[in-house]
Amino acid sequence: MFTAIFKPRKEANWLTVNITALFWAFIIFWLMQLAVSASISSIFKCNIAGVMAGNIVIRMLSGIVRIVMNTLIIYALIMTVSLIFKSMKVGIISILVVSVILGIANNFVVQTRGREISFNDIKSIGTALSVVGDYSFSLMIGTVISIILSTVAIVYLVRSDYPKFSGLKKSVKHLLTAALTFVLCLTTVFSGISIGYASRNYRAQGTEYNGYYLNFIYSIKNSRIKAPLTYSPGAILNAIEKNDFSDLGAMSNDVNVIVIMNESFANLKEVCDNSGSENKLVTDTPLLPYWNSIESGVFEDEGGVKQTFIKGNALSSVYGGNTANSEYEFLSGISMAFIPEGSVVYNGKIKEDNAYTLVNFFNDAGYKTVGMHPEQPENWSRNSIYKYFGFDEIYFKPDFTGLAEEDYYRGHVSDKAIYDKIIDIYETKEEGEKLFTFAVTMMNHGGYNHSSFEPTVNVEGDSIASEYLSSANESDKSLEYLIDYFSKAEEETLIVVFGDHQPTMSGSFTSLYMGINGSSSVEDMQRMYTIPYLFWSNFEMQSDINSRLTSINYLSTAMLDICGVKRSAFFETVADIREVIPAINAFGWYDADGNFHDFKDTEDTDITDEEEELLELYEHLIFNLVFDDDNKLVNVFDSPAVIQNTMIVHTVKDFHEFRKSPKLFGVK
Repeated sequence: MFTAIFKPRKEANWLTVNITALFWAFIIFWLMQLAVSASISSIFKCNIAGVMAGNIVIRMLSGIVRIVMNTLIIYALIMTVSLIFKSMKVGIISILVVSVILGIANNFVVQTRGREISFNDIKSIGTALSVVGDYSFSLMIGTVISIILSTVAIVYLVRSDYPKFSGLKKSVKHLLTAALTFVLCLTTVFSGISIGYASRNYRAQGTEYNGYYLNFIYSIKNSRIKAPLTYSPGAILNAIEKNDFSDLGAMSNDVNVIVIMNESFANLKEVCDNSGSENKLVTDTPLLPYWNSIESGVFEDEGGVKQTFIKGNALSSVYGGNTANSEYEFLSGISMAFIPEGSVVYNGKIKEDNAYTLVNFFNDAGYKTVGMHPEQPENWSRNSIYKYFGFDEIYFKPDFTGLAEEDYYRGHVSDKAIYDKIIDIYETKEEGEKLFTFAVTMMNHGGYNHSSFEPTVNVEGDSIASEYLSSANESDKSLEYLIDYFSKAEEETLIVVFGDHQPTMSGSFTSLYMGINGSSSVEDMQRMYTIPYLFWSNFEMQSDINSRLTSINYLSTAMLDICGVKRSAFFETVADIREVIPAINAFGWYDADGNFHDFKDTEDTDITDEEEELLELYEHLIFNLVFDDDNKLVNVFDSPAVIQNTMIVHTVKDFHEFRKSPKLFGVK
């Protein structure tokens, strides 16, 4: 074996070739784990669900199996490439280089987005490349060691003689071995054998516990869309028929509505101060002076003009990125809890025939609807998605023309410039026309590594935090500017502001100030997914949305109540669900008593029948909305105003034909 591996010959028998490939496969696996900054020993820490979790022998065997699986996957890749190029040297070097690069890339994504690369991210490469220049990346010691050792290994391999494959008979024999090995690994994963798999990519422990290649294959399995076990469109209708939807088409107010989803906007000081950490986040300047001065309630100025503020916190399903998921949660009322893990819904899942959002409600209520994001229209395919949603007007970065230097901040279109655009649309709309605007800002976007940036809010010893907090401080000023303008407007206006997710802070920041580390529970991790929201109006409004922690998917149901635009049967049902399950994200949910429930806790017995039934109903509704193209319950999801005029229309095709040309169906 020693001779085969360290003094390889140009010709070698079948056994020698395969021993050599397996040896290098293990070395590559080890180097890749180092590149991700995850030691092989971590694999043995993964608990298996149930009573076996405390059995150290089972855990050791599980760890060994996962190491072998990763090694066999890499072995199969080495042999395949070797046979294609008829050179084992090329096969080993190619897979070594690719594996280490993937490991470094995964480490980068973990640092910037707080989660690992998964199969679903393949569709997001374009968006990722468009913003990669904004981020900084620090090489961890494990990554540096991996690069050095990989370089040494490559030099050795280049200078060595390794078998070259010639002759069909030998090649077929090796190819069959590699193919059978790969099929064995895939069959093991897709047959449902868990071998201790840890689904923890949201906090960068999937690779640490499973190994990179095995974890990636599991992400392929998790991306498959399967109907829930008890799924039935008929059962869904039976479950929601208790609601009376007869008055859903009514309108009660003529209120302009402006929604601001503020990029990476978070009240980090509040989150950190309430984390229980002994270290408090101290800045040399107040962080969000305007935001923190706001108290919920109705206030009247000396001139008798009333303003209402409703402020609270909500859960997001993403951290540091994947803005589109928060965007869709708000617009559609769905929760990422029931979308395959690691998915971005805009990546191929939204089509014209399932693009039911609250934009439909405003369109059918006679509003002018505007979608706005000062970035490239191709990001998250918004140029197509926004058309599916039915916005009357869409504005992307190329449409923000004539901006001065002061209209940019950290290289992005500033919040104030976006608000000026909204004000201009408001001032130039037709008299009596109602306006609905949904704007996604960009100013606070990561990464926070601009060497020429001069922070206005400083955290001692943390330039990343200082840059972000300075940007958030500027957002705070811009928000005051927007609200001040509309406080003087004659028309009734509702403004909704919320953050899409928290910014990506360094590991030392989250550990020091938020008390988050590798051993933190899923409930503790919710501190990283808590974002603030604000409802403001220049009239008196009522809502109990801020009575407890909520989540982004519920904010729009409360907004529709306030502005008087009636919601669909789906939104009505989501509002009912919120009463029992007031906050939910991709990782768990809170019950009405404030108790947290982890979705992956299979031994959670503190769930009532009502909670279980509502969670199941919510899951089935979302599956029907997003994935079931053949049995779409269009009357449940579409605008109530449309449904009342088209109860004879039952198919998805007919329903969308009606939306395009209602006169064909006898509706004026």
